This record gives sequence, structure tokens and C-alpha cells, in this order.
Amino acid sequence: MYLLKIISLLPFGVLYRIADGLYYLLWHVIKYRRELVLKNLRQAFPDKEEETLQEIARQFYKNLADVA
Repeated sequence: MYLLKIISLLPFGVLYRIADGLYYLLWHVIKYRRELVLKNLRQAFPDKEEETLQEIARQFYKNLADVA
């Protein structure tokens, strides 16, 4: 409970930096469900190139970290 109170007092700039760190952990270190996300993107957009799908996945993870 106290942790949430402390986090709520942080300015948005700091929160977004924390989210950037979370994105880095999810995408580069943990690789949280990356293959599943890419598989779903390949099925949804079969005409897109692989590097475009990778960029869409990266943007998804950045948004996920921001929302979290």
C-alpha cells in the first residue's frame, strides 16, 4: 500500500523512465511471450515484412510497459 502511495507521488517523467526500464526487461531480458506475440502478428498480417512485424511488437511492448 505504501509503495503505491510513493509511486503516485512521482512525476510523469520519472514514471515513463521506469516504464522504459520495464520495456527493456520485457523485450530484451525476459523476452516475455515474444514468440507468441510475433506468431499472432504473422497470422494477422501475413503480407508484412518480418522487420515491420518486429517493430510493431516492440511498440506493443512499449505500450504495455507504459500501461503497467
